[in-house]
Amino acid sequence: MKHRNQLSLFLILLFLSILKASGQQPQEFALPVARVGQDYRVEIETVLRNKYQLKLKSGNTNAVILWTNGSGELPAGLSLRTDGTIIGRTNEVRTGTYQFSLKAVEISAAL
Repeated sequence: MKHRNQLSLFLILLFLSILKASGQQPQEFALPVARVGQDYRVEIETVLRNKYQLKLKSGNTNAVILWTNGSGELPAGLSLRTDGTIIGRTNEVRTGTYQFSLKAVEISAAL
């Protein structure tokens, strides 16, 4: 069955300080499908920019955005880098979708 070889990934992106101040709910974004047994590499900011026309911006030109896990889990074999890249290869076959959240944290770099 064709669908058994694909994993759907849904990201709930958390900008905690912004959401708490504005009272908004986190947004959900679909990531490219992961295929069982194939290498997977997705840059979160590229997906947000190209698919959703969103750009992460900071008022501080020396700021760096670091990505961390929020809740939920990525499929076995995939991992999140602090630069916002999800990378790896999964051999897990599972029907349904993976739903997880990531936190984007702004870190000011002193020059």
